Amino acid sequence: MTTAKAKPSGRHKLAKCGDVQAGIPVQVGGEKQPKSLITMVRGQNVQALSLILRQSLGKCPSGSRFLKDIQMDCRVDYIWLPLDRVAMLLGKNLKTIRRMVAAGKLIALKHQIPTKNGATIKTFILATEEIIAAEYEHYRDKLRRPELYFEEEIKLGEFCFPSVFLVYYNDEGSETESDSGSVTKSDSSDKSVSVSKRIVSGGHDVSA
Repeated sequence: MTTAKAKPSGRHKLAKCGDVQAGIPVQVGGEKQPKSLITMVRGQNVQALSLILRQSLGKCPSGSRFLKDIQMDCRVDYIWLPLDRVAMLLGKNLKTIRRMVAAGKLIALKHQIPTKNGATIKTFILATEEIIAAEYEHYRDKLRRPELYFEEEIKLGEFCFPSVFLVYYNDEGSETESDSGSVTKSDSSDKSVSVSKRIVSGGHDVSA
């Protein structure tokens, strides 16, 4: 497993938040950011998720090349993409992707992200070779950088999993998750959310 990138000295200490430890992201450009928060999806448990992630290590070899191709210097083992983006890339609807998660065909976690109205919790899917291949197929030579990303260590018991969560806003023509879980169509012309930042957070113990 790779060594996680050194965190800035200005990183806040971990703060207890419910049944997880939530790190406070680095403040960028003087703008206050909401707490970073990672939680497990319904039906997951620490031991099973830890085993699945350990077994998934190295099974997405194209991930490192993908990060380099979108000019991201992240030393991580796991790449997480929003559920709605994965649905768009694979040509499936959100319900199908959720069924794949429930069936164990895809791995998911929930992560808090900033929005124009504050913050919301989004479902992220662990990138597989198929998903990364779909990124290349969909965007060809114009791979899209995320508007925002969180580079973090997920702590499950005694194990740590260096990860990056890529946040994309306004994927044209894709379904998006609303705060209530309902489905809406995104509009690429909406520029109300315009961010291009890197947020580095501390490790998060979702087993606490």
